[in-house]
Amino acid sequence: MRKILAATAASLGLVLLLAGCVPPEADPDAEETGPQIDLTTMVDPTWSLEGLPIGSVAVGDGYGATYMESNAGDLAIAVFNAETGAPVWQDSASPGAVTPGIQITANLVEFEGASYVTYLKPRGESQWQELVVANIATGEKMRLANPSYPADELTRVWANSRPAECADGKDVCFLGYLRETEDQTAFRAVLGNAVVVPDPDLTLSASSRMLGDRVYSTNSRPPAGTELLGYGAGGATVWEKPYTEVFGAGYSSDAGWVWFDGGENDVIMGFGSDVPAPSDAYPKTYSMLGNSFVGLDRATGETVWTVPEFYPACAATSGSFSYDDEIIAGCRIIAGEQVVADAVSQAVTTGLEMEIVGVNVTTGEIEWTVAGVNDASNYSASSGAFAGSGKIRAMLVDGEVALVDLADGTSSALPDDAQMACSYDRGDFTTAAITAGEAKDQPFSSGERQVPCGADRALSEGQQFSVGALELSAVDAENGFGIISGPNGLYGYALAG
Repeated sequence: MRKILAATAASLGLVLLLAGCVPPEADPDAEETGPQIDLTTMVDPTWSLEGLPIGSVAVGDGYGATYMESNAGDLAIAVFNAETGAPVWQDSASPGAVTPGIQITANLVEFEGASYVTYLKPRGESQWQELVVANIATGEKMRLANPSYPADELTRVWANSRPAECADGKDVCFLGYLRETEDQTAFRAVLGNAVVVPDPDLTLSASSRMLGDRVYSTNSRPPAGTELLGYGAGGATVWEKPYTEVFGAGYSSDAGWVWFDGGENDVIMGFGSDVPAPSDAYPKTYSMLGNSFVGLDRATGETVWTVPEFYPACAATSGSFSYDDEIIAGCRIIAGEQVVADAVSQAVTTGLEMEIVGVNVTTGEIEWTVAGVNDASNYSASSGAFAGSGKIRAMLVDGEVALVDLADGTSSALPDDAQMACSYDRGDFTTAAITAGEAKDQPFSSGERQVPCGADRALSEGQQFSVGALELSAVDAENGFGIISGPNGLYGYALAG
């Protein structure tokens, strides 16, 4: 049984165990020095695009791209004008042969000064997919080929990961198979040559899944085998080691993962969790403890630091984590349980005690702490958390709503008439996908929707948001526009001028 999480993420080295450290409290004068934004001036949407958005919107060259439910109820990729909301083009899409449940979200790649959308397209009744790289403005597809394919056939792939920009910021990469490959391989669509070839930069073990840009885990499990955590770069496996050696006994990527490259630092960062004992009986009760966040030496895989019970993707911090390559913010769980009453009920969080902390990505030291954030909405968006995707977040601190700067932990109180945006889980979207070689309908996370609300989280009618709420939660669509994913579609707002 996978541990219920708020989102999709020992060696010879120096290990800094921080559980016993006493971090500095946030500045007591934070109400005077913390974030100040306009949460009372209201803005109406300038356009709306009806439909069911799936995942997040990606923006490039003045256009937005998102997965949506098609008129036939299938998965589609849709592109629209970010300034007017006018639809531009749409195409059928496939999630690929990927792990069910993970959020489907649009991916862009830059090539020769233009933005391209990369996605998988179904090939009729075939379980294979077509790899697509399409100009975001026109929908024109880049013709991709493989040297061993007939000239008149587009590349057919079996993708075990959705295509995305490669770790080095160039081209499009994915894991899977071409028709002539027997083992799972990391592939690269070299956009300058319009060919798909084995990635010369990334090598990984057979039967593996990617956890981050260059981090992977193998599919071997006890008692027959051992799950390995690995890192690949420069066309070689840089290191591999037992997953439990990094995180501890009972830990597995099957319980969830979050990994960050660490920017220019020599430390990569990852979250791991232990696997709860399976049970068929209801109600099911899961401890929220049993998590670990580690910093590993990029070159050797040795553990540089460990922060126990740190979760970097709680509702209070998800969407944007690291600032200036120095601080990563997240929740540190002290106590709590999640209870599932029956097979159709969502988990209910009880007895939650936690704090928001800022961790130095180089040393693992806790630079600041915000205590008193025990409300479940600070942990899980399904509880109606305040929406936010930047470094400034609204959360309940000691029962009062405050704006917290995740770069330094300073905070400021909200005015009583503040108008916010609250975030709710859209639930799952079911679409045809391939699992264990079989094509069948599978559920995938649809992401979150934003709804106008007051500082007390009471929902407001319509789609009017305050300037500050849009600054906190809207997708920056460039040219002074922001995009909100609402209950019934997408909405555009003029933020300047």
